[in-house]
Amino acid sequence: MFAAYIFLLVTALTFGGAVVAGSVATAGCGCPQVKPGSHDIKIPAKDGVRGGSYVAYIPSGYSANKPMPVILCAHSFGSSPEIVATYTGFRDIAELYNVIAVFPEGVDSGPGEGWAFPGCNANPPLGTKDCHGRRAACDIAYEDGCNAQSCPSASSREQSQCDDQTKSLCTDNCNWCGCENDEGFIRAIVADLQASLCIDASRIYMSGFSMGGMFTSWLAARTSDIFAGFAPVSGTNPRDFYELIDSSQVFSMLWIHGTEDHVVPIDAFKQSNDGYYYEPLKNEASRVATAFGCEPSPFPSSLSIPDVTSCQEYHNCELKSAKQGSRSVVFCQWQAGHEWPTHSDAAEVTKKFWGTNLMVKFFMKNASKEEAKPLTSMKKCLAPEDSPNLNVKTTFWNQYKFYILSVLGGVLLAALFVFFLYGSGGARRAPVQASDNETDDEELLDLGSVARDEDVSSS
Repeated sequence: MFAAYIFLLVTALTFGGAVVAGSVATAGCGCPQVKPGSHDIKIPAKDGVRGGSYVAYIPSGYSANKPMPVILCAHSFGSSPEIVATYTGFRDIAELYNVIAVFPEGVDSGPGEGWAFPGCNANPPLGTKDCHGRRAACDIAYEDGCNAQSCPSASSREQSQCDDQTKSLCTDNCNWCGCENDEGFIRAIVADLQASLCIDASRIYMSGFSMGGMFTSWLAARTSDIFAGFAPVSGTNPRDFYELIDSSQVFSMLWIHGTEDHVVPIDAFKQSNDGYYYEPLKNEASRVATAFGCEPSPFPSSLSIPDVTSCQEYHNCELKSAKQGSRSVVFCQWQAGHEWPTHSDAAEVTKKFWGTNLMVKFFMKNASKEEAKPLTSMKKCLAPEDSPNLNVKTTFWNQYKFYILSVLGGVLLAALFVFFLYGSGGARRAPVQASDNETDDEELLDLGSVARDEDVSSS
């Protein structure tokens, strides 16, 4: 009996507070419960990576003991975390899918807040002699124009010489964005999230719009160790400034782009309004699909929404093991300009913010990395002021409720086991007792017969 109780208790403790199958819990699991809503969080500069801030939106379904997916969304040039959170509808969609939405803040480069990455820094304006987005030439200008210690190095790419005139035209003090190590900044944000919140490290995703989308496209080849999926919106790489994807990398990627976009044109090498050149959408998708060993031609995708967007996907992408993650390559087009995909007149959230909804559905279905390793093992719970509506009792309950309920569940299961064990045993003994009663009744009947016989004889 005691062994049965121990078995039931262990089972309850194991499954009563269990995390989602296949999830990878981070150090922040077990921290005090955080109140739902937006949290402004600052991180300091460290190891040559700039400091900064980000906004984390915690959905009402968040639990401090159940790992939750995270989606980062990088804002466009000159925008802000609050603005991108509003026009994307990520906060509303995060509530529906129970995901944490995070909005990093770009660095102020003078012209406006943005992101630092090759191409943004060196992609030349229209008409520049011998520098129409040629990667080799402008990489040199990029490296010369930026601080080599703070800007990502391009030395691994093929280099060629570029005359002084071309260099001077390509170099403009890192051009229209900052000269920081923003890849390092994004990694620092992910590490900070993993230390302070209960994150599922196998389901971390990156998105962005316009310049934020270009930044996302560039990060795909550099940060697949932490992100399971990427979804740039109206943001392909500046022409020839893409990173080469290694065939060993594993992630899923979705592009959403307007066919009438004149800021970041969708078609082959069309000039943009501001004179820059960008990779055609189909070239971007084809390059990733080729690296992943997918079939060469895309097919219509089930993600398509009639009269809204047309999506295509590449099939049979190579993957050694499902635990590595997943490889899905999809691109969607819709008839619109340079804007986030929404339907402003729709009342229903999933239709109003259909682009965000489509993106999150894509991530939840196609992108996970069971072999993902958290960036940090350090626990750094949010300070009490980050959760002003919580008191000690509430914090204690939310922190330990799974374990308390698990113990209570174990006790209840044990009680039920005892009831059925002894209750059923008593029911099995009842017929034996009934048999004794039946014997007594037969003896009484026999005595009655004898008595009647005696009466007959005496008469």
